[in-house]
Amino acid sequence: MPALRPFFSYYGSKWTLVRRGVYPEPRYDAIIEPFAGSAAYSLHNWDLDVILCDRNPSVVGVWRFLIEATAEDILAMPVDYRVAMEELSGAPRDLVGFWLAKGRSRPATAATAWMKAGDRPGSFWGEHVREKIASQVERISHWRVFEGDYRTVENGAATWFVDPPYQGRPGRYYGTYGSAHLDYEALGRWCRSLEGQVVVCEEEGAGWLPFEPAGEVRSIQWRTHREASWVSPSRA
Repeated sequence: MPALRPFFSYYGSKWTLVRRGVYPEPRYDAIIEPFAGSAAYSLHNWDLDVILCDRNPSVVGVWRFLIEATAEDILAMPVDYRVAMEELSGAPRDLVGFWLAKGRSRPATAATAWMKAGDRPGSFWGEHVREKIASQVERISHWRVFEGDYRTVENGAATWFVDPPYQGRPGRYYGTYGSAHLDYEALGRWCRSLEGQVVVCEEEGAGWLPFEPAGEVRSIQWRTHREASWVSPSRA
């Protein structure tokens, strides 16, 4: 089943790494992402039973809007980002905001210089992006999303894709929802307690789980990061 393209750009997204096969294929019919962000792993396995959780209300609101939206709802949104930011509110406005600046943890309120240059119309809000979202939005109507801390997610046999803010410097850029507000030792114990298949993402050098190198990825700021992951034995 071909992967869906990202519905919005988000800081720390793993979409490219998942596409490269860095992480294992799901072994269960259900995927749970307790730090959902832009749901990079689930987009490659969208036909499964997908459950998303995130503490960021903007992220949850956008996903809830997308899950409930029809293609017609998306195509009714203004294609001009300036009009969209004036006329829209709530989650639809946040969706456009995520497309005004790449790789951020919160929706932007103004277009970046990259967007204004107009050199990459497929990377920022406009007709191309609106049509892309409309063409695939109804494929995720069976997904579920809720707002909350990772510890509120009910344990059960599933493929868990755990992609928290990194413990090191990159994790600080999530602000209120970043690394400063996470107890990584507790998170590690929680990951080990999960049933099913567990895939945990981090940056090389983190020690709260026995991470192994997973590859390199270049960020939107053109910096190369060395990724690491921990994959638990599958257990039901």
